Amino acid sequence: MTVCEFRHEAGRAHDRLAARLETAMEGLPELVQDVTGLPLPTDPPLVVRLVTLRQWRRALQTHHDHLLRREVRRTRMTLLQVLRAARWQKKVRRYRLSRWIQVAAQTVGDRDGRPQVLAIADALHHTGTTDAGLIKLLGHELTHVAQHQAGGGFALDAANLRLLVVRHRPDGAVQDYWGLTEGHAMWSEEEITQRRLGRAVPFGDGEDTEVGRRERERYADGVYREWIDGYETAGDWARHVIEERGLEAFNRIWSLPILCPTEGEIRAPDSYLAYLDRHVTRSDARPDIGALVKKAFLADGQPPITQP
Repeated sequence: MTVCEFRHEAGRAHDRLAARLETAMEGLPELVQDVTGLPLPTDPPLVVRLVTLRQWRRALQTHHDHLLRREVRRTRMTLLQVLRAARWQKKVRRYRLSRWIQVAAQTVGDRDGRPQVLAIADALHHTGTTDAGLIKLLGHELTHVAQHQAGGGFALDAANLRLLVVRHRPDGAVQDYWGLTEGHAMWSEEEITQRRLGRAVPFGDGEDTEVGRRERERYADGVYREWIDGYETAGDWARHVIEERGLEAFNRIWSLPILCPTEGEIRAPDSYLAYLDRHVTRSDARPDIGALVKKAFLADGQPPITQP
């Protein structure tokens, strides 16, 4: 049985929500592992926190600072590049914080870089998230933790840094780590709700409060629709690849970064299947091919990057 530590840090006003989250968590880590075929951390155990907006903002800044420091060490940025990257990171964080109503939960690293799931009490309350919606949301975020555990965090970190650095395949094609990680989590959450509830759960299944409606109206723009479309397209890609090639072949991606798709391949999944077949077949024929590819093309187990 997977140990999961739940921490209610959002105050007595959210006691009822905390109890609902604990109920939603029952058996969920095991289900996530069964669906994805990926492990969740056990030592130290997975942590899920119910937090306020202020706590989420602090945790997000800690997470971004940790990612930036590690990227600076790994790529040996110049002082000017560091300053430019820090300004850009702050801009991205400010944009994300302004749209807190759309987040509800997020997987971020703690001070030691270990992944933790933050459920944002204010967002869950003001969007009227149902019990089914909590299962969907937690299933999505626990899948991100499993992705981190399976690949040492490189894919999830690359997705979080996608607006700061660009990662390429050896042939120069730009990799889409956001599409990879979010598409896989979209596929997983649907499988989880189908198994647990017998149905898929749509986006926004709850009833907004007045605050929730006002916040949604502020950002009910083309960017939001494009954001939703991106999730759905990535989810369709992951489902197509898994249905056509199987979960075991898909999960090779987490240990072999060269398999990360491009944005074009996510929009045209069959083109990715051909790419996957070439590389997985080579790996099966030569068990050492993964290590050879990493040694030849990747730095510290991660794809080459460039700065925008």
